[in-house]
Amino acid sequence: MSAGVYVEEAKLMGLEDPMAIVDYVSKRQAEEREERARQREREKEEREERDRQREHELKMQQMKIEEEERNRRHQLEMVRVQTETNGGSPAQPSTLPHIRLPAFKEGERIEPYIHRFEDLAELYQFDEATKKLHFQSLFEGKPLEILHRLDASDKTYLSMKSALMRAYGLTVDEAKLQFNRAMMQDKETAAQFLVRLSGYLDQWLEKDGTPNTKEGLRDLVLRSQLEKSCPQDLVAQFKIHKTKTAEQMADKADAHFSAFGYHTRKQWKKPVSSLGKITAAVMVNPIFDVIIGNIKGVRNSCGADAATQTGCVAITRSMEKRKVELTPLTSVSDLINSQDIVQEQKSDSSLESVRRKLAEKSLNRSFNEETCFIERNKRIYRRVLALNGEERLQFVVPARYRLAVFRLGHHSALGGHMGQKKTLDRIQAEFFWPGMGQEISRLVRSCDICQKTSDRGRVKPAPLKPMPLISEPFERVAVDIVDQSTREQAMDVSTSSHSWISARGGQKQCRSEI
Repeated sequence: MSAGVYVEEAKLMGLEDPMAIVDYVSKRQAEEREERARQREREKEEREERDRQREHELKMQQMKIEEEERNRRHQLEMVRVQTETNGGSPAQPSTLPHIRLPAFKEGERIEPYIHRFEDLAELYQFDEATKKLHFQSLFEGKPLEILHRLDASDKTYLSMKSALMRAYGLTVDEAKLQFNRAMMQDKETAAQFLVRLSGYLDQWLEKDGTPNTKEGLRDLVLRSQLEKSCPQDLVAQFKIHKTKTAEQMADKADAHFSAFGYHTRKQWKKPVSSLGKITAAVMVNPIFDVIIGNIKGVRNSCGADAATQTGCVAITRSMEKRKVELTPLTSVSDLINSQDIVQEQKSDSSLESVRRKLAEKSLNRSFNEETCFIERNKRIYRRVLALNGEERLQFVVPARYRLAVFRLGHHSALGGHMGQKKTLDRIQAEFFWPGMGQEISRLVRSCDICQKTSDRGRVKPAPLKPMPLISEPFERVAVDIVDQSTREQAMDVSTSSHSWISARGGQKQCRSEI
């Protein structure tokens, strides 16, 4: 409480001496401080008590976990001894044998993991109950939550496997694309590629529910070819109605075409072949995508050089600090076929994450594509696989060549000093490096030619306004004074309705007198 309150209390108690009032106020303030100190001490003791209780609970939980681990180890040891005693007989349903299989991690492929578990389960001759218990113990986090959501009365190994495959496995279309776009990788033999391709085909058959027979494979090929000739809305109807045979798909397709017309099908046009002779110039290192022809009096296109293009790109402070040596380029092949490009990719510190992902063979997935890093001819590329099966390779550019690559994609004739997005799309069609989006955006904003020629920031012209309408002659008259000589002046009178002009000369006078 404030001192004023204590002073009022002292007056109410009948104290009139100022010294007595001061003593009373000091005494009450001291009591208040002691009470606050006691309150803080009680709160401190309560916090310490809660901490001791929490620590005790953690110790009890740790002891419980250790006790369960000791019991599990003891049980596994008993099972091992019993198995050795029985001469390697199958495990009993009440036991949980230990198999050397790490826990599943999110981001890992679920199909190979389940196949490894099934191989081990077949090796140990697990029955249904043992396989179910051990399968649950291999998952944690979200996969374990998915298993716990299943109905307890219908929770079998097959139902748990199906639930995880639906959540983390490939769809039918993804399995089909995986088989169709599979390519032989570096340091992979043809026999190894055939085994991997066979696994992809088995996954496709399993996802589609097609039997692995001659008739099943024949029906799968026919359905795949029929889908290519049908529009997307009809293919969606096949999936909605779960059409499983080629004959059923054909019946639905005919019904669709009879209702909506045959024009909805894809029309494949043959390329038009031109007849006659064409004279063309062959360029060794072209820097342009299209050359229409030469104009008389200009430089020869075969001798054009991207390094001679005008334009100034600002060098940032970080680039100046690193003292990056810039190397001019005339074409994409000059960069890829350079003698020191391999050493630059290995020694460039900015490509450390790329080299690490290449060594780990990591695969990054997004909603519409997959990316990974591969090595071809001792050179590092970024491989981009789209969901539609399209594949493209992006050459990983070291820091020494990045500004030259930017000039090649921004200052060249077809670069045309485009904006940030178009320049980035043009460069990403062939090249990649970490952080290239921000760097290209900064370089485009600092381009001297773009700053001089861009309309951004300019003053817009004044808008046009309608002139007043003249209904009759001499409704609007304009008068002006024109000096014809040093002694005479002329007064011009004109009208806005027609071209009538009148002039009258006179001596020099001020405008008010005229």
